Amino acid sequence: MSEENVSIEDLRSAVENEHRFPTAIRGFDKKAVNTYLKEMEEQYKQSLAEYDEKRVDIIKENENLNEKVELLNARIADLNARLDAKRENDEKIRQAVMSEMSVKTNQLKAEKRDLELKLTETEKQLQDLKADVKESTSGLNGMSEKLQKQLKEQFDACNEMIKTWEAQHVLAVKEIEDQVK
Repeated sequence: MSEENVSIEDLRSAVENEHRFPTAIRGFDKKAVNTYLKEMEEQYKQSLAEYDEKRVDIIKENENLNEKVELLNARIADLNARLDAKRENDEKIRQAVMSEMSVKTNQLKAEKRDLELKLTETEKQLQDLKADVKESTSGLNGMSEKLQKQLKEQFDACNEMIKTWEAQHVLAVKEIEDQVK
């Protein structure tokens, strides 16, 4: 490099490089090695800065994800609580319905027993009434026969009386006629 084209940065770099690489290693230029090391350091600093930016972004993203996970966990806990409450409510309803059905079933069984007893009593009363009707019918038939017999006897007696009166009438008429003649 010529001294006219040398900038302040080049001079500063040259001064820094002189103190960094104090001895020349065979085959290497001290200035070139110092420049190379400086470039490597700058690349390292740049990579470190990029890494820090990425790390900060990753931390922020991780925090956002953790917040979302917490929200989702809270939502899951809420849904589980609702589900448990619904299950409990469904179980209470089922038990209430079962209890009510049991009560109604017992009532229906009791009503059925009562109706069966009433039916049995009614059937017994019906059989008693049938027996009474049979007995009454046979009594009425017997009475009817007696009545018919008595009526016939009375009619026969009446007919005998009528015949007797007719015979007496005929005799009385004959006697009257005989007396009138």
